[in-house]
Amino acid sequence: MRWLCILLGVLWGQMTSAQEPKDLWDLLDRSIQSERTVLPEEISFGAPGLKEERERPELVERGPRVERVVALDRPVDPNSYVVGPGDGFVVYIWGQVNQYHDLTVTPEGKLIVPYVEPIKVAGLTLAEAKRRVIQKVQERYRAKVSVELKSL
Repeated sequence: MRWLCILLGVLWGQMTSAQEPKDLWDLLDRSIQSERTVLPEEISFGAPGLKEERERPELVERGPRVERVVALDRPVDPNSYVVGPGDGFVVYIWGQVNQYHDLTVTPEGKLIVPYVEPIKVAGLTLAEAKRRVIQKVQERYRAKVSVELKSL
């Protein structure tokens, strides 16, 4: 009877250990898999101005950052993407002066270029915002200006 109890205990331990993670990497893999979901091709995140690209379904994490992460991996259409607070821009000025500015649209929707009046860009398409920034900077400086979207 004693040997039977020992044998059953050993068998029970092997059965439960087969279901438990074998190591830290196995535990990590299970954790990641439980927090991910497969998104079918036809799901669109509805972010305005993003060019649609047909690809196979991918694994994407859940949460509030999903749309932003997905948005950053696609080209932006300057004629339909609407600029908003938090968008990052790089403004290069060269000629009469040489300057580089890494800027972010304020919560009020303005881009603050040093020594230039605040420029309202929120609500404009990317193409319109670039034209407006170039115009305002060139009113202040006799220089060439390049405006690029850095981040969404």
